[in-house]
Amino acid sequence: MKGLQQRGWVLLVPLITLLVCTWVHFSDFGPENLWYELCANVAFVGGSISATLALLFAFDSGQKLHSPGDRPESESIPAKAPVVATEESSSKLEEVLGVPPTKETKEAELKVAQEAVETVPPIKKPEQKETPDEDLEPEDQGSESLEEHSETEALKDEASEASEASEASEPPAPLPSPAKQLPPERQRVSKRHRLPAAEEERRLWRIRQLEREVEILASMRDLSLIANDDADFEGILTRALDILQSLFEATEVQVFLVKDKAPDKLLLSALRKKKSTTFGQVDAPLRTIGSRAQALEALQRGRGGTSFVGQRMNAWVVLRADQEAIGVLSIFVPSRKRGSQWASERCFELDRLAKHMALVINKPTLYDRAVLDALTGLYSKRHYLDQVPKSMGASRRLKTPLTLIIVDVDHFKSINDNHGHVTGDLVLAAVGRIIRESIRDYDAAYRYGGEEICIIAPNTDYEAGYQFAERIRLALEAQVILGDQGQKISITASFGVCICQPKQTLSQFMAVADEWLYKAKQEGRNQVRPTVKEIKSL
Repeated sequence: MKGLQQRGWVLLVPLITLLVCTWVHFSDFGPENLWYELCANVAFVGGSISATLALLFAFDSGQKLHSPGDRPESESIPAKAPVVATEESSSKLEEVLGVPPTKETKEAELKVAQEAVETVPPIKKPEQKETPDEDLEPEDQGSESLEEHSETEALKDEASEASEASEASEPPAPLPSPAKQLPPERQRVSKRHRLPAAEEERRLWRIRQLEREVEILASMRDLSLIANDDADFEGILTRALDILQSLFEATEVQVFLVKDKAPDKLLLSALRKKKSTTFGQVDAPLRTIGSRAQALEALQRGRGGTSFVGQRMNAWVVLRADQEAIGVLSIFVPSRKRGSQWASERCFELDRLAKHMALVINKPTLYDRAVLDALTGLYSKRHYLDQVPKSMGASRRLKTPLTLIIVDVDHFKSINDNHGHVTGDLVLAAVGRIIRESIRDYDAAYRYGGEEICIIAPNTDYEAGYQFAERIRLALEAQVILGDQGQKISITASFGVCICQPKQTLSQFMAVADEWLYKAKQEGRNQVRPTVKEIKSL
């Protein structure tokens, strides 16, 4: 078809030229246009010659079109649709050339076409991957592919109609729950770079281990900070148990401490349950069956352990300070059907935190040893000399009164001489206990030496200080103390009260209070000086 179009264009140009020249040749130009007539005759002859050559060229190219040897590879005939000369092609050739073909020409063309078909080798199609019919154009498919394509489209239309009908009649399917979706770590990994399942599980397990390690280290740091922030036993232990409860998601945390360095005297000292902490549960029955027995067994063996109590896992470890067992830490965690491997990991983590918990518990003990008097439970003289100047400075800066009360037990030397020093220690211990129970939270009592006790009362003037001392005097007078042999001993005490003055040193402050104490002893003991009348005259 392409060759016929090329030959048609070749014939069209000389035919148009011949027609124009013929029209010019037979036109009458007159005697004055002889030169123009001569040119027209020459053009007529040239157009005739060019038309004849064009016919010869077209006939010759038509023969070459049927020759298989001169055809380029790009125009080779496909194996499925060989070109065969038919009556239709002959009629088209007749229309183009304008000359009817003879019988011999038709036979020659048919013979040449048959030889061309026999000599052309079959063309092998290149191997291609199967592609869906939707990606192929209709021109690239045979008649069978077109039929299959039409059938596929009909099936798709029927399926779409059926799906629309089902959607109209049935409710939409629920979306998958978030619990069944992949975790965020796996969603961020593309399909191309996704790791094998086993390797990815190991990577996620390692990430969880590192996150847990960070939580453990953060808890250790918090426990260390708590131990340095406060010196109050209950305040420190409350904050420490709250950290442990949050870290292990524990329902209950127990602290057993050894009393008087006797392993058999293991007492429940603190109990953390829900969000509250209780102390001093020594005489109360244990709410968890077997907890104290397990703690005693762990203390004897010197190592912790785990056990399952119903739906809870119980883990315990021994608390040590200076290589000495001071107690047992026990936690209860919901097991949620987790195995012994998980319980062992929790016990190992608790053992790592046990050193910090022992420091938290032992720090108030060490602090008490440094600042408290072991016999009376009051602060020591060293602590008095360190704290009272600070209280005096704060009183001057805030312009608030500060009262000093000096207490001296009457006839204490005779008690030691008549009943012995053991009974004398019992008397001092009883006096210290009564004073601790009588003072306010922001007051401080110190054993200055022997039977002398100093009390610092902030925000207290002379009259309030006198009433405060009188209340303590009455409590001591009413107390009956049992000696080491069961004898009953009654005690009294003398009091000297003084208020801090501006630009007064500690020694001057104490000298004024000591002077009033001396007057109380000189005038009969068991009294408070200055009295109310003496205070008004000051």
